[in-house]
Amino acid sequence: MEAYLDQTHTCDNETVKFFEKVCTAADLKYAMETVRNMEGNSKSKEFQRRALEHQKKTAEEAREKRDTLAKKRWEEEERMKKVGIEYDRGKVESMTISHLKDQFNKYKKELQDEVLAKVSISKLTKRDDLLTAVLGALARHSPSLENLSDRDIMMEDNLGNQDSSEQLSDNVEMYHLALCKLCTF
Repeated sequence: MEAYLDQTHTCDNETVKFFEKVCTAADLKYAMETVRNMEGNSKSKEFQRRALEHQKKTAEEAREKRDTLAKKRWEEEERMKKVGIEYDRGKVESMTISHLKDQFNKYKKELQDEVLAKVSISKLTKRDDLLTAVLGALARHSPSLENLSDRDIMMEDNLGNQDSSEQLSDNVEMYHLALCKLCTF
């Protein structure tokens, strides 16, 4: 009897002590015979068969769901690889919502924009909100702005474009403030 109890003992909740104190070897033999008879019963076998079928079906459905999700993710990644980052403000302003969402995700994930990292795309329900977010990211990541130094901007100002750098910095500041407002939702 102790060998059986040692095999099935999983936690110390004093069940073993109770069993040793109250039950005898005859009680253990009776319990084991009863279980064997129940296992041989056709109702029990039918229940076990149905439970096993259900378990297999559930496992297969979970596997299919996982495979479908992995396929969708892979297809989305492949689609996003084909989408380029648009730096032309005019083209960005004429984009549809789906294209703006693609641009938003590109700036957020590939360029790791610090402002867009704080914004959930699900909170940007209107096209204008998306457009503001993408234009703000465009202003922060525009290649023409990254490559210009302060000296280049000053030289451009001396050539007669006095207000262009001020206007550009005002636009960047405006987009940044608009995005900060979106972050507070």
